[in-house]
Amino acid sequence: MLLDKNQVLLAKVESTKGTDANPTASADAILCSVVNPTVDGQNLQNPVVRNSISAMPNKYVNKEMTFQIELPLKGSGTAGVAPEFGPLLQACGLGESVTENTSVAYSPVSSESAMKSVTVYLYKDGILFKAYGCVADVSSANSAGEYPMLTFNVRGKFGGVSDSTNPASPVYDETDPIEVKDYGFKFGTWANGVIRDFGFETNNTITTRRNINAEDGIESSGVTARDPQYSATVEAVPESTHPFWQNYTDNETSALEFTHGTVAGNIVTFSAPKANYNAPSSSSEDGIFMYSITGQLLEDDGNDNFTLTFK
Repeated sequence: MLLDKNQVLLAKVESTKGTDANPTASADAILCSVVNPTVDGQNLQNPVVRNSISAMPNKYVNKEMTFQIELPLKGSGTAGVAPEFGPLLQACGLGESVTENTSVAYSPVSSESAMKSVTVYLYKDGILFKAYGCVADVSSANSAGEYPMLTFNVRGKFGGVSDSTNPASPVYDETDPIEVKDYGFKFGTWANGVIRDFGFETNNTITTRRNINAEDGIESSGVTARDPQYSATVEAVPESTHPFWQNYTDNETSALEFTHGTVAGNIVTFSAPKANYNAPSSSSEDGIFMYSITGQLLEDDGNDNFTLTFK
């Protein structure tokens, strides 16, 4: 019997997209929830007929592997050192900017040359799954009193499955996650809202690049478009306190920001310069009038839809 939780996940940025980066347990391990891989591909049917009405054997080609990876949003423990899941953020079409001893920031990039792909190794109690040229989409859920979470949907070329003993001593960041509290979350200058939760997502379009010159018919996948979104659940307030409806009506935008944590090495900030408003939807929660707020995270000065910074 193989046990689901006997798992080690490794991810490393590739120097050549679609080529095995050979991640190691000492440098590239990522602590996360249980991950179960899925293999997708094209079922190629042979159209010829013979002296039988039975179908010819199909062939499964253009194989890709997908993973859903969920983990807490937290720092590395050292200011200026990227979190262990930094490679996955880069695979989401986000550029990494390191300020030594101070911070590591991730924000969108739009040139193919600036975008990164990663190799993923997933060990499941003695079985090794490999995927190359992986890119991803990420969403974040931040609910009061719970751990802030990131969910990565990762896709790459199928690299094979083999028997391989789990690495004995993977090295992980030692920082513990912190529950969502004291975020100082702001819509523009309004910082006094009673906010149940906040979420954002890159909302990337991931495209499979087929290539007749590639050994397996597939080049590494790519992020070809994005439309970052946000959502929040807030206690409704008068328009004079914060004009959710007027902003929606007038197509106005607000900056969004929060700060999570207070200890260097485990401080995470989110900032977005321009967020627009869809029509608020209303609900009742224990007799309290609530708004569900959604919208886009827009560029202000090119590729600055949002920035996620670890300090």
